[in-house]
Amino acid sequence: MVESSEWRSRRGWTTAVYALVAVAALLLLVLDRPGSRPSVLDDIRAHTGDWAAPVMSAVSAPIRGLRSIFGGASDYWAAVDENRELRQEIAQLNQWRDLALSLRDKVRAYESILDIPGVDAADPIGAWSVADASGPFVHARLIDAGWDRGVREGHPVLTERGLVGRVVVVGHNSARVLLLTDLNSRIPVMTEDGEARALLTGDNSSAPRLEFVNRDAVLEEDERIVTSGDGGLLPRGLPVGQAAPASGDAWRVRLYSSGDPVDMVWVYPYDPIMTPEENPVPQSERLIESAEREARAEAARLAGEAAAESVEAEAAAEEEQGETAGTGAANAQQAGQGG
Repeated sequence: MVESSEWRSRRGWTTAVYALVAVAALLLLVLDRPGSRPSVLDDIRAHTGDWAAPVMSAVSAPIRGLRSIFGGASDYWAAVDENRELRQEIAQLNQWRDLALSLRDKVRAYESILDIPGVDAADPIGAWSVADASGPFVHARLIDAGWDRGVREGHPVLTERGLVGRVVVVGHNSARVLLLTDLNSRIPVMTEDGEARALLTGDNSSAPRLEFVNRDAVLEEDERIVTSGDGGLLPRGLPVGQAAPASGDAWRVRLYSSGDPVDMVWVYPYDPIMTPEENPVPQSERLIESAEREARAEAARLAGEAAAESVEAEAAAEEEQGETAGTGAANAQQAGQGG
């Protein structure tokens, strides 16, 4: 009986507490309405917030300090690892730089020996690019450099990774660049060793197609693709991307510039090889040049004959001197014997 009375007493207290909590919650819901909220509650809330703010700030300060310490230590070790990786990359880049300088000097020596004119690399023109929303092309950019800075139609445009397109329209202070991915883009390319040649055709996708690949060419995945310079459209050797197999026997190119924002670009001035005109030299100048060539040839022939005659005369004089010397020696010998 005692246990039953205690259990009933506890149950009564629990029910009373639940009832008080429920009543308090209902009162708060009713009183917290914007229209019926008493100003006392707002004052209590404001004072409570003013009192709790410095307390919470003081309590959270050590936590923020510990978090800052651990975060700083983590950043420090991350910086140490990044610094180590950068040092390794710098060492590798120094090796590539030395190799590039050595190859450059070797190429210059070969060009000097073979008397081959080198390609003059003009200074690139830096420019910022923005999207071209109002132009006739789907994939195009506008750059803030134009005719006044030396930009001309057909000039290649590159980022730090590789070729992105070429200039198609030039204004005084701006120009429009047709990207390699646009449907209207056609660029002659080749593999780095020059064995495979093709036409890089844009189709509004991130990886343009390789079309008209020569039949005897053997392409390999991830093989470097560069501009071929065929047709004089672009200079030879500009980096484009890597070969990637597609469906069937088709091939595409993963552009080096794909995936990165095209913000800062460089325009490389390039003078293509022009086709010869129909009558580059007037007939009168041709006759004069032909007469000059014949005169130079005749002068060279006469000079050769004169040199040959001079050599023959010198040889005859030496022979005559030898005969005279021999005759004198013989006469002297006979005179000595007679005496």
